[in-house]
Amino acid sequence: MIKLIITDMDGTFLNSRGDYNRALFSEVASAMAQQGVHFAPCTGKQVDRVEELLGEESANFWILGDSATRIKHRGRYVYQSLLQNSLGLAIIAQLARVPGSHITIAC
Repeated sequence: MIKLIITDMDGTFLNSRGDYNRALFSEVASAMAQQGVHFAPCTGKQVDRVEELLGEESANFWILGDSATRIKHRGRYVYQSLLQNSLGLAIIAQLARVPGSHITIAC
């Protein structure tokens, strides 16, 4: 018996335009809920972006966002594995000292 469905977002759940069939998914999500099946999008996207994409229904999903470093369910984070801000700033400072032209993106 299936109890959990985990899916990647980009190129799997979402189409090439970054969207999905909302009407169909609403029906499927309702059927999953009736059968006690949990849905969990897993993505490198930020949790907030996933909630924005999936709308109000996302409150009942397990969202594995930020490359699974943050897991949210029913409006609260149940797991977070984040770098301390001071460590992140130290890494950025070290990268800034690398010679040559480069771009540093920190999230």
